[in-house]
Amino acid sequence: MHFIYFLGRFHIVVLHLPITLILVVAGLEWLRRGGRRPDLEPALRILWGATAVTAVGTVILGYMHFSEGSFTGTSAMAHRALGTSVGVVSVIGWWLRSRKGEGFRRATSAVVTLLVVLIFLTGHFGGNLTHG
Repeated sequence: MHFIYFLGRFHIVVLHLPITLILVVAGLEWLRRGGRRPDLEPALRILWGATAVTAVGTVILGYMHFSEGSFTGTSAMAHRALGTSVGVVSVIGWWLRSRKGEGFRRATSAVVTLLVVLIFLTGHFGGNLTHG
């Protein structure tokens, strides 16, 4: 059990990677809109995959950190639910991005917007947990 607690503490360090990747993906998806930058397609496929993998890894570490039992209350529950949502929506975005067709691209734009909103809300509640 102590090893899980040890690993869980890396959540605080690792969480910055998916946040950065989500913001980079959002910026590149915006640049790519309307066919302005088709050369970004290969990079976006890789970045979406990296975003999903790092988000899911961060969620797993977050659950390990949460298992210590010192996090309680509304902020803890909201942070956990929103953080889990970031992981799930990142995987959905990766899946949508790997599909062909304009309908999937429009849905990807909605997913990017949702992810940006989710990381700000998740960060707010996480900040409440660590800084009060």
